[in-house]
Amino acid sequence: AEATNEDEQLVLSVWEETLGTTGIGVDDNFFDIGGHSLLIVRMHRTLKERLERPIALTELYRHPTVRSFAASLAEDDSTERMQSSRDRAARRRERMQRQRARR
Repeated sequence: AEATNEDEQLVLSVWEETLGTTGIGVDDNFFDIGGHSLLIVRMHRTLKERLERPIALTELYRHPTVRSFAASLAEDDSTERMQSSRDRAARRRERMQRQRARR
């Protein structure tokens, strides 16, 4: 199957570049098509640069297909927004508690 969105296309291009081949399908498993631990580290570095965001190396092991990894990126975006909102709320609560403690 071919890439159906921008994230899949970007991830697919990095996979093809890393593996030095073309014709990879979005459901092909990285390790089944010649990938190994050294290549995944190289791919990880390239993806972080191209996506301009932190990515845990373990995510590439957890999501070994283009489709699943691209979907995890979209999931992470919404999760990060929710976590960021929770973090801001927690910091506000802490500030308020410190102010109350000073009184």
